[in-house]
Amino acid sequence: MKYEEQERKIYAKYDDKTIRVYQAYNNKIADEAIKLGTFGEHFSLTRMTWIKPSFLWMMYRCGWAEKENQERVLAIDIKREAFDEIVKNSVISSYKPNLGITEDEWKEKVKNSLVRCQWDPERDIYGKPIGRRSIQLGIRGEAVVKYVNEWIVKITDITDEVKRIKQSIDNGTFKESFLPRGVKDNAEEEVERYNQILADHPVDLQILGIGRNGHIGFNEPGTPFDSQTHLVELDQSTIEANARFFDKIEDVPTQAISMGIKNILDAKSIILFAYGESKAEAIAGTVSGPVTENLPASSLQNHPDVTIIADAAALSLLEK
Repeated sequence: MKYEEQERKIYAKYDDKTIRVYQAYNNKIADEAIKLGTFGEHFSLTRMTWIKPSFLWMMYRCGWAEKENQERVLAIDIKREAFDEIVKNSVISSYKPNLGITEDEWKEKVKNSLVRCQWDPERDIYGKPIGRRSIQLGIRGEAVVKYVNEWIVKITDITDEVKRIKQSIDNGTFKESFLPRGVKDNAEEEVERYNQILADHPVDLQILGIGRNGHIGFNEPGTPFDSQTHLVELDQSTIEANARFFDKIEDVPTQAISMGIKNILDAKSIILFAYGESKAEAIAGTVSGPVTENLPASSLQNHPDVTIIADAAALSLLEK
């Protein structure tokens, strides 16, 4: 596949206020960063530093925390407006004729820019290219100073989790995956196949997000609590919420294959993540509202082992 043909979109963990990037360092730099909540004296402000929103690209780059001087992997939450500024001011690191400028003009931009942008082959858990590009951004000069002193919100050491995931890969835990095949012509057959997969492979841990309208999976309001895997007509609010992943809203699918609410509740344990003020009403209803099919997530009140991980904004409508 040619470079120009590969998808180039930014995939990242983010909310309304922050976006997560990854970097890997030696123990001395990492220990300082965790202690200070930003980088300390052993971090160079005069060198270009590269930030990567893609976890798997970071794993490929640092060898799952096994490369020299990259033994510690840090998840760094920075301000969304800062990341937007970085991207806006970036200059692509290699010249392409379709940039609309001459090569000399591009060289001058690179020389003067504080931010460089590279689109590198995104990788799977085994380090193999998956046919799309992942962004990494190199910052220098005043941009590095702002990064350290103004833009960083939180730094988390995820090295132990990285090693646990790598051990699972090495042990073959991820040899087989079960994802619905979303092909329009055989959707009903795929629904039956996936229900059988869930019957043959009971779920230990179900990880969920939640929609602004309280949907879990793609189970929109009105979905029966006894539903199993099914073809869903997506609610307009769900289509609008996912439009950011597409060039235009007309490209957003209007249907999806989703595990049913009964499938979800059959899991031994459930973790639900919610971030941002837009999820506050749904979370309030999930936790303390009536159990109703009009709010699919309220069904979680009937499960014995549910953990909700949310930020203050998403929890803001809960009674204290």
